[in-house]
Amino acid sequence: MSFNDFLDRADAAGRDMDWLTPERARIYSSAGLICVLAIIFARLVVIGVYNKTGLSMFEDIGQYWAAAHLVLQGHPAGPYVEALQSQSELQVYRSAIYQPFLHPPIFLLLLLPFGMLPFLWAVAAFTLVTGAAYLAAIYQATDSIWMVIAAFAFPAVLLNFVDGQDAMLTAAIIGGGLTLMDRHPRIAGLILGLMIIKPHLALAVPIALVLTRRWNVLGWAALSAYVLLLLSITVFGWGAWNAFLASTHVGRYVLEQGSVWAAGKIQSIFVVVRQSGGSVRTAYIVQLLSAGAALGVFVWALRRNVSPAVERSLIVLVSLIATPYLWPYDLVVLAFPLAWLKVEWTRDGFPPWGKFALVVVYLLPMTLFTPRRVPPHYCVFGLIGLVLYLVWDDWQSKRRLRTLTTTPL
Repeated sequence: MSFNDFLDRADAAGRDMDWLTPERARIYSSAGLICVLAIIFARLVVIGVYNKTGLSMFEDIGQYWAAAHLVLQGHPAGPYVEALQSQSELQVYRSAIYQPFLHPPIFLLLLLPFGMLPFLWAVAAFTLVTGAAYLAAIYQATDSIWMVIAAFAFPAVLLNFVDGQDAMLTAAIIGGGLTLMDRHPRIAGLILGLMIIKPHLALAVPIALVLTRRWNVLGWAALSAYVLLLLSITVFGWGAWNAFLASTHVGRYVLEQGSVWAAGKIQSIFVVVRQSGGSVRTAYIVQLLSAGAALGVFVWALRRNVSPAVERSLIVLVSLIATPYLWPYDLVVLAFPLAWLKVEWTRDGFPPWGKFALVVVYLLPMTLFTPRRVPPHYCVFGLIGLVLYLVWDDWQSKRRLRTLTTTPL
């Protein structure tokens, strides 16, 4: 019996998961949301924002606030100067912990309004704005309040709340833009162009737009990115950009040398190779080959005329596989492939193992909360696994269709 025959004959409880009805999914989503809110509340009440050593929550937004505060004080290049940035961070961390600001000056444009607020008010406002953008994009993609609840309960979202990160915003940009790219190409392009704030998370997006000849979307995205670039130069001057370019070695060092705190968190093929003992050169080669293979799968899928949900999902998955610099909180963008596929499969019928694949990927970020994160890279292989599943399902569906059309009546 072949592997495909084994999968086809597998017990329906595992293959089709008929027991996972919409009503039960709603109950589980509501329970997950309650757990997320309870964990956040417990962290705030039991541990608190500060402990004896300094800031215990919102560490990442601390560097954002410090950078914006420096710019508002008249130091547009200050966030990229260690002495100035570390001094500004003391107002937040209350201890000598230097968190380098690795984002381009364009990102500072978004941070300036929050830098005008006291730190804790800035945390609340930043979380509210980015969270609202993320949930609004999910609702736009699904038109379902229950999917919004499920997206809020997504384990990767909890990381953003605890660390004070921006991944809900970047997820909203990528997910919202890809959702609208066929219905409203100009608006989609303007939204996708905002990913210039973190272009390494959307590497496959411009390539996909070229391959699919969505020139209207690509043109408006380029215009949006260019306007932001020009605006950042106008506001901060070339000095900020020169300082940013001079500081890029810091991020490269974190990636290539793999410090203890980074190696256990970054979710990329590059870090997997480095942790396995591979050299920097080998890691770059394997990362490049992986990105090329993922892109090849996308090209193959286009030739197979896959559905819109699968196409958009592959764009996100290829982007995440292609980047060597993928942090756990960035995985929140996975909520969009899960949402697109769920909506399409609910309408057209779930494929074999479809519910199982969605549940596994949905729960995968929970592995990031395990003690010492050992092994720390389940999520990387989860991305690859979902790509392979979508390829397998397309191949199986085409095979079943050929069988039906060639079977005599």
